[in-house]
Amino acid sequence: MVLNPEAGARSARGLVVVTGADGFAGRAACARFRAAGVPFRGLVRVLSAATAAQPDMLAVGDLAGIADDALANALRGAHAVVHLAGAVGKGPLVDVSLEEWRRLLEVNLTSAFLIARAAHESLKASAGSLISVSTSATGAT
Repeated sequence: MVLNPEAGARSARGLVVVTGADGFAGRAACARFRAAGVPFRGLVRVLSAATAAQPDMLAVGDLAGIADDALANALRGAHAVVHLAGAVGKGPLVDVSLEEWRRLLEVNLTSAFLIARAAHESLKASAGSLISVSTSATGAT
């Protein structure tokens, strides 16, 4: 994934919210936004020792299980949402249990739907953008 925060900083009209901010792609995105001075809020499941020290991180729990109003509040004021939260399965498809399959659907599909629905009002008001990236598209496994 290639991010050009310098271009984003010149054209940004507001806050960027990054989901999965403590994952492989999320950490990279947040680092680039921070270095370029782009205002952002990183959403993580839980604050770790590394993320707790960063004032621009917010723990929201599992995106698929968060209440609509809490998620909308976490996304309030966003001009752009970069949805990077996701998960990949382990092993060949024939070895994936139904329980694991359902977990992957919740993490990857349900969370994307909930993010889009919750971000709608903020993004509509700011004429902003939603960018949703598949974890497997980042090259991280």
